[in-house]
Amino acid sequence: MKVVKLRRNRYLIFRIIRKSGRSIAFSDVLNAIFSSLSSLFGEVGSSKISFSLMKYCPELGIGILRCDHLSVSKVRAALALIKSISGDDVIFSVIKISGTFKKAEKILNNLSKQLITGV
Repeated sequence: MKVVKLRRNRYLIFRIIRKSGRSIAFSDVLNAIFSSLSSLFGEVGSSKISFSLMKYCPELGIGILRCDHLSVSKVRAALALIKSISGDDVIFSVIKISGTFKKAEKILNNLSKQLITGV
């Protein structure tokens, strides 16, 4: 008998484009995502969405967010609705979605090198 895994993780590599250029703290990003999910889907709906902010670089504004494969579109919608964090105007941009954390880290490292060198 074959066991089917019902929930598969997806890793969203994102970038936060900031109007002021100031760095935004890990906790502020996490709170903004959670409040956006709560306002969009309510407390019961957002509690069914399991997400975790795996990595975040405040200087570059890039990170990795984990959720299950059934919640990717809901999480993307919630990220798109975030317009400000700590009074700073922001735009969330999902760069890529990966099925493994290792591949997501590789994409994040390449993205950080591109942002640092400007290539």
